[in-house]
Amino acid sequence: MSNNYKQGLNRKQQLLLPPSLDEYVGADNSVRAIESYVEILDLRTLEFKNLSKKSNDGQPAFHPKLLLKIYIYGYLNKIRSSRNLEKEIKRNIELMWLTQGLTPSYKTIANFRKDNPEGLKKVFKEFVLLCKDVQLIEGKLIAIDGAFLRANASKNRLIMKKNALKDLEYLDERIEKYLTLLDTTDKEDTSSSDDITLPTKIEKLQEKKKKLEEDLALLEKLGKNQYNTTDPDASLMIKPAHNLMAYNSQIAVDEKHKFIVDSHVTTKGNDFEQLHEMSNRCKDILQVETLEVVADAGYYSGVEIKKCIDDNIIPIVPHANKQTVQK
Repeated sequence: MSNNYKQGLNRKQQLLLPPSLDEYVGADNSVRAIESYVEILDLRTLEFKNLSKKSNDGQPAFHPKLLLKIYIYGYLNKIRSSRNLEKEIKRNIELMWLTQGLTPSYKTIANFRKDNPEGLKKVFKEFVLLCKDVQLIEGKLIAIDGAFLRANASKNRLIMKKNALKDLEYLDERIEKYLTLLDTTDKEDTSSSDDITLPTKIEKLQEKKKKLEEDLALLEKLGKNQYNTTDPDASLMIKPAHNLMAYNSQIAVDEKHKFIVDSHVTTKGNDFEQLHEMSNRCKDILQVETLEVVADAGYYSGVEIKKCIDDNIIPIVPHANKQTVQK
């Protein structure tokens, strides 16, 4: 290279005193905060599982605090895939520092996340309280809003009770019509090309009817009005432009620095039943006696507002359009 440009180090040059890993991580790097925070937590009190010192194959297990640090790092840096986290641990200097060179597999990371959903929720609550203690969260006024998260499921795999009953009624009418036509043809002792296809048509309609009856029986057993065979937890949700299989994600933020106080995912396709539950969850997390809550008109419900007032929650919600008021 030309001497007019900056020159890098010789990769093969041996250093007498190579820099330590700690020197690559700045004093204000977020991984240091993750390290300090996780180390003060009591995972037994938070009810984390799999705290044994041995893994299933008899090898020393990875400490749950190590896996929690990896999980939090992935959350903060939008690395949600356990496989991607495993990859980053082997090449990302921040994660190398955080894990002290240990390299748990993606399966170990995924199992930790799968086995400890309640423990992770409690860690989130503890962190909110920590932010409140250092006055980053005020805990007096929160705002609630929702957003649809698209599910990895097709509407074509959706079973809806209302549509199934309607289709079943239509099939019964068609079957009855074909049976009557077939009976009339037999009595008149006439034959045509259509006579041959009528039994086949009836048989196909009866097969469809059997499938619909099985779908309705499944809905009855599950106690649901809709069910997606690809993603059982997703629901059909209505947007102005189109309908989609999705989840309704509810988020509550504090007024002071807009920090998230709580988040919750529901399969309800609207917000007007979420006001009291979200407000009460925030009140419990913040450990306050009273709480003011603001939300848009989609949350307006006399029933929900009454529940809030009864629990010392002051809701500030604009009145919905009279034509779309939810009671």
